[in-house]
Amino acid sequence: RQGLPVLNAVGELVGMLTLQDIEKAGSREESMENLRAGEICTRPPLTAHPDETIGAALRRMSAQDIGRLPVVSREDPRHLVGLLRRSDVIHAYDLALAKRTALRHRTQEVRLGILSGASVVEVLVEAGSEAAGKRVSELQWSKDCLIASIRRGRTVLLPHGDTMLKSGDILVVVSEGEGLREAQHLCVKKE
Repeated sequence: RQGLPVLNAVGELVGMLTLQDIEKAGSREESMENLRAGEICTRPPLTAHPDETIGAALRRMSAQDIGRLPVVSREDPRHLVGLLRRSDVIHAYDLALAKRTALRHRTQEVRLGILSGASVVEVLVEAGSEAAGKRVSELQWSKDCLIASIRRGRTVLLPHGDTMLKSGDILVVVSEGEGLREAQHLCVKKE
């Protein structure tokens, strides 16, 4: 359920107005035009505190199938300090996961380069390049070149011959000698 906080005239939280509250009020005999948010909102609202863990707040939201939770001061439970939305938590989690994946990816690159003595370089597949829109197996890669992984947005792929390369992909190329230069040549837009 989605909802909006309802505040009184002095800015204190008195409830949460949800679609269910509006639907319930609409089924009454009286006109919706004359009803006030404070009259039909859910009271008392389910709340969270600023020092509470996200996990505890999410469990409370999940148990009640609530998409938003007002965050209030512990000292004054009617003082609204924020609004925790499930979508914000999911977005933050996705960003953290993407950062962690990128960090692991970079750590693996460094480890691979140190262990093999080869160069480990990221190469961007540009739109209009020979590589864009082709399968890995369709391109003439140097024998001195290995595509270790492909980062596509937040996803890291382990390539095989059937993997289709797309513009914007970042290839992790492990190479000795001329292989790196040839891989870069395949991934740069042709003029």
